[in-house]
Amino acid sequence: RTGSPGMVELLLQRGAGTRILNQAGQKPLDLAQAMIPRFPPRHIGTEGIPQDEIELLKNRHRIVELLEQAQTVTTPSPEKSGE
Repeated sequence: RTGSPGMVELLLQRGAGTRILNQAGQKPLDLAQAMIPRFPPRHIGTEGIPQDEIELLKNRHRIVELLEQAQTVTTPSPEKSGE
């Protein structure tokens, strides 16, 4: 459920839709952003934060980046009028 950047990248390469909506009206990017805590630790990598939590947070940020990039690539550019 936490996601894997590698799996997201593979799905995007295979044509997974980034603009599809679930029953709640959320896109994949909306769901990925919701998985990132609103107030992450201030000093990632410092003592007291388990390494697996740091990796999880990094993975979630990477998934958001991948989905944002995919939306940019798949968003059609507006037609220029008069040309």
